[in-house]
Amino acid sequence: MSQPTNIAAFLNAQGANFSVSDAPLPIPGPGEVLVRNRAVALNPTDWKRQSWGLFAASYPAILGSGTSPFPLPIPPTSELAPN
Repeated sequence: MSQPTNIAAFLNAQGANFSVSDAPLPIPGPGEVLVRNRAVALNPTDWKRQSWGLFAASYPAILGSGTSPFPLPIPPTSELAPN
């Protein structure tokens, strides 16, 4: 069975154009939840990161700071599950 994926905007190098492709679906760890984004936007901070290389520890980097999240169900065994 293949691992589920999501779509992300990758920045492959400082100043490069964004490329959109599949990315691995993150698996939440302890104290984390997975959210589905209904919409993602690139904001002024993102183009500055693209152009100036700010806050990119390595490339390829996935940017996008404006989201419209929709929380997915929390497993009942999670410490974040309601009592």
